Amino acid sequence: MVASAGGDGTANETAQGLLGSETAMTIIPYGSGNGLARGLRIPMNKEKAIRTILTGRPRLIDVGEITDGEKRKLFFGFSGIGYDAFIGKLFNDRTGRRGLFSYIYLSIVSYSKFKPVPLRIKVNDKEIFTNPFVLAVANTGEYGNGAKIAPHAIPDDGFFELCILQDMTMFKGLLHGWRLFDGSIDKMAEMTMLRTTKVEVFPESSVYYHADGETEQTSSPLVFSILPLQLKMIAPM
Repeated sequence: MVASAGGDGTANETAQGLLGSETAMTIIPYGSGNGLARGLRIPMNKEKAIRTILTGRPRLIDVGEITDGEKRKLFFGFSGIGYDAFIGKLFNDRTGRRGLFSYIYLSIVSYSKFKPVPLRIKVNDKEIFTNPFVLAVANTGEYGNGAKIAPHAIPDDGFFELCILQDMTMFKGLLHGWRLFDGSIDKMAEMTMLRTTKVEVFPESSVYYHADGETEQTSSPLVFSILPLQLKMIAPM
């Protein structure tokens, strides 16, 4: 067994080295958001997380794969295109204190700098044309810090939860931001939720996207595919 002591980025790198092996992995949360650990119900208290090594049970979880032209990336919690990736880039580039309040501050002050990019999306044998504020491809439910973008995502069911959030003005964001934290974001009229195993995205121009919070920029088509039950995790049952 290997324990990843860090946040989602560290967990992502650790998991890539263990993918498909018999070696199990767990997480001791030291990151700013710890979305993957939270999605697997690993305690945020470090002593309790360490005890999970002894008291937890092995389970296989799904893995997400992103094809970006010739590049291939993996994610274990969630990926996405749009404002979350844009803010993630600013958050990762900044110096100083990290954490939830820094993320919220950046989300508010940087709103006017973000312009949604028109996308053509192929999913479940349908085409969707949209300018999403956020398009999240979720294997687990949380961004981190308790913010649940995909409250119905299950990490070992062989499906993504695709979340398409549109028409999100600053006023609507401030009015409905609390929904991220009580698991009711799917109740918003502006949110579309779909279960799927594959998503193809064709951007009209360059977009930001991320894999477990690590941001890239591309103008190539992106393909998100599920790889069922590829990573063995030790987590509370």
